[in-house]
Amino acid sequence: MAWTIAVGLGQAASSRSSRPRETLAVGLRSSQDTFRLFRALTRSLPCDYFLGAHGSYFDMETKYTRLKEGVLTSFIDPDGYKKYVAQKERVVRANLAKQKAGAVP
Repeated sequence: MAWTIAVGLGQAASSRSSRPRETLAVGLRSSQDTFRLFRALTRSLPCDYFLGAHGSYFDMETKYTRLKEGVLTSFIDPDGYKKYVAQKERVVRANLAKQKAGAVP
């Protein structure tokens, strides 16, 4: 599945780009622009199976235990994805507030 999102200046970032880093950088003038892109992208992507680089991101141990017990849908967790994105957004906002106040996180 491919995605496309408007990033400003009439440009769009797309997963089908042959040079996604270049495309994503178009129109991003600050870390706040990057945050807005992250927020829009993560909120717009449909996610049924939330997995991550580390099991703690998506409560792998609980889900795997449930899978071994026969619950075949144990890894379907769109709400877990939304909670994870919201938590990461809070962290970014808190760090931004610290930076604006002159404290380095």
